[in-house]
Amino acid sequence: MTETFKLLCNYLKAQKTYEYKRGRTSKNPIPDMLEKGQNALLTGGAIVDADVDVDGNVAPDAEDVMVDSLF
Repeated sequence: MTETFKLLCNYLKAQKTYEYKRGRTSKNPIPDMLEKGQNALLTGGAIVDADVDVDGNVAPDAEDVMVDSLF
């Protein structure tokens, strides 16, 4: 596992994923949980996510089970 993290860290450093680059896209967008939470507070409603069941378990979809190579 240590070797895996080492490879991942080297990849992230080489790709400079921490820097903003205009025009860079992402295959997997990260949901804005702050916006969802603020909306729930302001509207008095609960956060509704279609992928989450009553127990809080997230249902996997095709993207979750696909494995892409980092290299």
